[in-house]
Amino acid sequence: MKYNRRIRRANGMVKHLVSICCQLGLAFVVVQVVDADEPIPVFITPPMLAESQLWDINANNDAVGRCEIYDSAGTSVADFGCVYSKGNLLAVPKLAPFRRMECVAMSNTGLVVGHAYSPNPLSTVTLQAIAFDVSSNRVEPLPALNSQGATIATAVSANGERIAGVCQGKACVWSRLEGVWHSQGLPLTEPDQVTRHVVLSDDGKTASASVRNARQVQLMTWHCDDRATWQTAERQNVDVAPQDVNNEGVVVGSKLILGQGTTETRGFVLLPNQSIQLILPLTGDNFTTARSINNQNVVVGWSDAVGDSEKGPHGYFWQGGQMSVLPFNELSVGGHQAFAINDEGVVVGLAERHGDRHCVGFQMPLGDLLNATTQRRGE
Repeated sequence: MKYNRRIRRANGMVKHLVSICCQLGLAFVVVQVVDADEPIPVFITPPMLAESQLWDINANNDAVGRCEIYDSAGTSVADFGCVYSKGNLLAVPKLAPFRRMECVAMSNTGLVVGHAYSPNPLSTVTLQAIAFDVSSNRVEPLPALNSQGATIATAVSANGERIAGVCQGKACVWSRLEGVWHSQGLPLTEPDQVTRHVVLSDDGKTASASVRNARQVQLMTWHCDDRATWQTAERQNVDVAPQDVNNEGVVVGSKLILGQGTTETRGFVLLPNQSIQLILPLTGDNFTTARSINNQNVVVGWSDAVGDSEKGPHGYFWQGGQMSVLPFNELSVGGHQAFAINDEGVVVGLAERHGDRHCVGFQMPLGDLLNATTQRRGE
């Protein structure tokens, strides 16, 4: 009964927040996207969503992620997968019998992907890949490869017809044929190779993942031909964590750098059939990660001084070997991080303002991206 009362209370908070968004416009600052030298806010979430995170943004400036709502006493009353669409907040329905939803990517057609999970050891399946159609408000489970087992969806094509993810530890894709999702394993060098995350290009034709077994770790990239056949396009014996890939097959992510008694993380960019290029940190920092790349080859992520709680992270954009701090300006008076960028240059991330964290989306005109104060790293 206590759990049910808490759920009813959370649902009331969600409805209240949606009402705020629709009627008062307090949850977001929505403006027309035009050319300018400064970033233009697309939305800013209120303090009651302080622990929320938005992971992806599509061509329509709809963002998807996880929302957590706090009451005036600072108590968490709701935690749910969510979509920010045209100034409104949409809670992703739960998939029974799971209690939580993690939503990580969204197509231009309004298809949200991720996984349902539940901290319940009695459940036979602890992770279930899902697809949520915003227009129909319908959630459906995605099938495993050969038998029942843990599945997660990690990326979706722009047209919503192909999904990438992990099926029982294996890299896999789902394709929709006549309205039904079908799973398919991606070809591996060795049958016991496993992975945790698969990235997919917007056109749905390129996928990449770090696969490993007891003998080796490889970064593998696959390409899908016009007959919907997946073939290995490239593999490198490097230990990295890919986070995104664009239509040109450029992969970005993070790599651990081992030193004498130290371990540091660097973002990387990998063009097809070339060597990895590391993204070095801003002055005074010791950490970078590359989270997203669009089809203009603009990379976003953040640089940080790990171990320095006073400095905080700073979102950056990177293109052609040049790196600049994202000019959050009035959006942030503390640390900030960039999680994704679309082809129009709209960035979604986190910003700290006066002790509160906000999910933010803002427009960076692509033609002016590199006109900001540019810092060349590695000089």
